[in-house]
Amino acid sequence: MSTSSLPYMKPPRRFYFSWISGVISKPRQTFANITSQAGTWLTPILVLTITILVHVLASGWVNQQIAATGVIPTPPDFQYWNQEMQTQYMQSQQVRQGPVFLYVIPAIGALSAAWIGWLIVGGMLHLVTTLLGGRGETSVAINLVAWANLPFAIRELVRGFYLLITKRAIGAEGLAGFVDASNGGAGVFLVSLLALVDIYLVWHVILMAIGVNSHTGLSAGKATVGAVSVVAIVLLVQALFGYLFSQLSALSIVRPFFF
Repeated sequence: MSTSSLPYMKPPRRFYFSWISGVISKPRQTFANITSQAGTWLTPILVLTITILVHVLASGWVNQQIAATGVIPTPPDFQYWNQEMQTQYMQSQQVRQGPVFLYVIPAIGALSAAWIGWLIVGGMLHLVTTLLGGRGETSVAINLVAWANLPFAIRELVRGFYLLITKRAIGAEGLAGFVDASNGGAGVFLVSLLALVDIYLVWHVILMAIGVNSHTGLSAGKATVGAVSVVAIVLLVQALFGYLFSQLSALSIVRPFFF
């Protein structure tokens, strides 16, 4: 049989940039397409990676400008440190003004957190939705979480442009500004938790719920419960690590430059 008689097989697409606008304007219809095809995660992850790098570059540039003025930004609870701790912090910040500390390591840290977090959330989402009675595949859950991460890409762009326009470091992120951490303990934990909560996170949860409903056949209510449960667990773990790190930093004084 000649090769000319074989049916034409359309090669699979590698990128799906046209779906980005669909996730924003027509999420239910777009996620029906997303969950019907495997391996489309590359597009949203690439977009998120680029926007993270934009934010890191903007943050590094702003920190360089601030350092040039001789003004060193301090943590929110800096005034409660003793003199020795404050002096050591200032000395450590002066050392950390090179490009490796301003750009390279923050970029590696942010990208690692984004990629690893995406895989963890995807696996957890599949587990939780299965326990709720849904039917689906882990690969598809990871796929839809990648697309549900697009609000975070928009957040990175917003933060990057804010830094470039104002030339000021971002203070309290998310809802952290509503909590006073000066008393330590629960206040510090709440700051760590609420700093992670914003409109982009809510958008992310909504998109995840839509994707779960489309993929697993769960009702809208169960899909929402599954998405909220996964995100709540991840937030609590992140906040706990933030709290523990803040306690350790008060002892060792040196704080990581990328926070």
